[in-house]
Amino acid sequence: MKIRIIAAILTILAGLTIVLYPWVKAWYFNCLSYRAMRLWQERIALSGSSTPPNPPGLPAYNIGQLLIAEDTDPIYDMDYVVNNMEGIINIDAINLHSPIFYVETKKNLDLGICRLYGSVNAGENGNYILAGHKSRIYGRHFNRLKEMSIGDKVTIQTPWQIYTYAVTDHFAVTADEDWVLNDDFNKIQITLITCDYDMHPIGRYVVRGELVE
Repeated sequence: MKIRIIAAILTILAGLTIVLYPWVKAWYFNCLSYRAMRLWQERIALSGSSTPPNPPGLPAYNIGQLLIAEDTDPIYDMDYVVNNMEGIINIDAINLHSPIFYVETKKNLDLGICRLYGSVNAGENGNYILAGHKSRIYGRHFNRLKEMSIGDKVTIQTPWQIYTYAVTDHFAVTADEDWVLNDDFNKIQITLITCDYDMHPIGRYVVRGELVE
């Protein structure tokens, strides 16, 4: 009888672990993500940049998140942020506030959004391309990208300036349709890309915008 009870308890605990793991993992990386944004903002303040240290829409930093992050992987410090992070993306329409990293690596994609190699810089003529995971956790990374509408604003904060793009189009493509990465140097565009699990095989969902200010 006791063995059955113990087995039942272990089964329940195993089930809870499986259910809770994605949420705990997301919470952990959210802590590191907010820490990265705060360190990046501190870097701007120390450098004397005229860029506002807290762009509109950026959530207030929670000291509890800072303390949790302090006890995690030590590579997420000022040196890492300075060498890897180029800015912050804010999309109020889907309540997204995330760091942007220069290089598309597993580590950086876990933390935030990444610029595709070879993409132009924010605010430049051409196609500024950002990729992010389609997280299974609602609201994380580009999970809500499909909810965006024409005219929604995408704000990119860099150390020197804040750029605002307005959404002009959104659509799904197959994974091999790389034409969405092409540049049109007569325009100042942004392209946001994530996986589209509604397609079989898995496709890509794309949101396009153009600079408005």
